[in-house]
Amino acid sequence: MKRFYISLIILSSILGICIYSVFSFSKTQQEIIPILDAIEDAALKEEDQQVVRKLCEEYESKWREREKYLFRTIRHPQLDEISTLTAELPYLASDDSY
Repeated sequence: MKRFYISLIILSSILGICIYSVFSFSKTQQEIIPILDAIEDAALKEEDQQVVRKLCEEYESKWREREKYLFRTIRHPQLDEISTLTAELPYLASDDSY
């Protein structure tokens, strides 16, 4: 009977981690996607560079805040790629060559 309870505890732990991951991804998506959409709109409308830069800084701070939680559940090469693009985003958004 002890084995049953131990397996139940392990299963509950795994399920809890999975649920935490799903909610973490969802929260990150809900926070970051609207900021990225605003950056895209501002860049395409050729708004003032200060507006674009401010949006990029907001995105970068949100990403840095959420990255430490995602680091535990997402493959590291994918996070590294997103982090690299996040660092390049202000330069890409302010570049006039698009």
